[in-house]
Amino acid sequence: MKKPMINTCIISFFILSIFLADWRLSGYSGTENTLILNYFSDYLIIFSLPLLMYSVKKFYKNNLIFISVIFLCFLQNFIIHLFFDTSFSFSSGVVSMIKVGLYCYYFILLYSFIKANKYEIMIIEKLVWFATLFSILAFFIYVLQLISATNFLNVIWMYLRQDELSYFLGSSNLIRLRGLTNEPAHFGIINCFVLAVAYLNKIGYSIPFKKSIVLIVTTVLSFSLSSFPLLLGLILIKIFKTLDFKFLKSIKTYFFIIVSAGIFFSIWDKIYESIIARVFRVQNNRDNSAKMRLSGSWDYSLDYPFMGYGINNSPGLLFNNYAYILTELGLIPLAISIVFTIWLFFSNVFYGLYFIYFMFQQGGYLSIQFWCMVAILIFTAKRNSTNTI
Repeated sequence: MKKPMINTCIISFFILSIFLADWRLSGYSGTENTLILNYFSDYLIIFSLPLLMYSVKKFYKNNLIFISVIFLCFLQNFIIHLFFDTSFSFSSGVVSMIKVGLYCYYFILLYSFIKANKYEIMIIEKLVWFATLFSILAFFIYVLQLISATNFLNVIWMYLRQDELSYFLGSSNLIRLRGLTNEPAHFGIINCFVLAVAYLNKIGYSIPFKKSIVLIVTTVLSFSLSSFPLLLGLILIKIFKTLDFKFLKSIKTYFFIIVSAGIFFSIWDKIYESIIARVFRVQNNRDNSAKMRLSGSWDYSLDYPFMGYGINNSPGLLFNNYAYILTELGLIPLAISIVFTIWLFFSNVFYGLYFIYFMFQQGGYLSIQFWCMVAILIFTAKRNSTNTI
């Protein structure tokens, strides 16, 4: 295999790990299988390892130290719970440690590969290209949802959730776009991440106008409460970063405004039901999902603040990565995550603000999707070909 093809495969597998993070080989059953590598994304990483080992000739010292510190934090937590915590689930802990070791080794190689080849801009280009492709596919799937083409949906979602609750808003008849993810919220999170990187990066990439519109429209159609304010904020930041406002001289800008206004008013009732009315329900403590994201995820965090419950041993499902890290790993890993947030903030203030929102938006610090997203933020935070952390 020629080197350019190998390099393209490495980058493509890396990006696809974000978009296929919900895909399970065994399909969706509602429960997590921790005894095997069950996700497509994990296998993409495994397939990438021999290609990276073949391609990487140089390692970066600071990156090695940073990744090693992360791995040692996981390892010491695992060992302490293994010997001194009788309630610790050995099987969950072992499988999670294997994954963490795999991810750490992968990102040591990937960091060296990206920096040596200066592929930072290529990463964003591939990220936006795949996001646009998956968004177009999501819109066609949305049409199938609207016409209740259940047979087609079951085939498309063979490795995903297939129940109607995954795309209806509660008990209402509001259908939400979810594409090739398990939930509309997951789709919104990915698209907002892509837009954040495309709008806020400091390495000189600018997203094409048409691709930006595709991502914005499909994100709106997900009617995701957590994504909508973030999307609005990203659009406003993008506008105000264009200080000369040259875009106001373009005819397509006014065409976009007119079309957007028409779409907005045509789906206003759906926006009200999914966003505004739900905000009122949150204020009145009648929305358990939002409550879990805002406060419920901290319920177990102070039970064992120094060492936590152990890796992948949280007593409940959490929707906040800071709370997840504190609950399972304890104060030291939480402090490291806060230090990283501060570093990211000083490297790129908009990235720092986005990352804080992102950490509160979902749980899942042990998923390869989370690790890949963090890696992309590191690669594109600032213009510096020898940027190390």
